Amino acid sequence: MLLPARLFAGGPLGKGGQGLAWIHLADEVAAIRFLLENPNARGAYNLTSPNPISSAKFFGTAARLLRRPYWLPVPAFTLRLAWVKCPPCSWTVSTSIPPACRNWASPFAFQSWKPP
Repeated sequence: MLLPARLFAGGPLGKGGQGLAWIHLADEVAAIRFLLENPNARGAYNLTSPNPISSAKFFGTAARLLRRPYWLPVPAFTLRLAWVKCPPCSWTVSTSIPPACRNWASPFAFQSWKPP
């Protein structure tokens, strides 16, 4: 995901509003420990922050941290041409945290994206 920024061609994908799921390492470790120690936790869990960030914010931050420009937007129609089989839902912002994780006794320590 960082290759375009490393090649000085970073920019928003389409309008940049697509949601990207992320999770802080400390939250992921805490969630995995909880799942391993809780016998009632069964099945598949999607470990992501409850608040996705926009692709524009993510790639803008990546470009800033890599000390690269963030200037070359990729038009939405070229993305659709490149990924014809891509489902329409991938172009919208959505949360992906399952209801089971919302009921944990310990909430996420890092719910908002705060880059260094």
